[in-house]
Amino acid sequence: MAEPGDPNRPDRTPDDHDDLIGFSSPASLAGRAREAEGAAAPVAPARPTREAEPDLFDPRPSPAFAAVQAETTPAPAASAPPSAPGMASAGSVFEPTEFSTKARRHDDPPALPKDGTALFLGYALILFAVPTLGVSVVVGLLALMGRGAPDNAIARSHHQYQRRTLFAAAVAAVVGLVLIAAPFALGVPVLFLLALWVIVRGAAGVLALKAGRAIRHPAGWWI
Repeated sequence: MAEPGDPNRPDRTPDDHDDLIGFSSPASLAGRAREAEGAAAPVAPARPTREAEPDLFDPRPSPAFAAVQAETTPAPAASAPPSAPGMASAGSVFEPTEFSTKARRHDDPPALPKDGTALFLGYALILFAVPTLGVSVVVGLLALMGRGAPDNAIARSHHQYQRRTLFAAAVAAVVGLVLIAAPFALGVPVLFLLALWVIVRGAAGVLALKAGRAIRHPAGWWI
């Protein structure tokens, strides 16, 4: 019978040293059964390989994103024949559209009538009637009587509007000066209201002429 320390025992494995050191071998502590002599060593299961994490700072797209992009990207259209020189191709950003035409038309200054300079001068004489104490009204009346009505409909409406304003201002100024000597100085409120009326009509006429619009009621007493 073999002794406990005999290395030639039939039930002894190469890594079995329990009889020599007095406690369990590393193999038994790991929960593995002792291997019979001559048996092949168990092969440890291979650990699953861990995929490399994507680099967030890598400018190149990932393979999955590149595959999806290749599937969803439409095929390039056939090249169109070159257009004639000076002509914009269909869909060109330089081709004028309806919106660009409307915007450009809105930004363009309105067309003034042919006698626009003379009409602006007439409105200037109307607005300076108060600072010049009526002297510009006399000058405006002489200028309007020296020239006839314009042929253009817009200019003709402004011409009639200015004549009515200057004549009414001249008559009201004479009446106000006469009423100053009356009791309670009735001429002062008349001249004050006349000054406001002249300024409002002159400013309204300038705005309408600048916008290229005709006066709606040139023969009326208001704007």
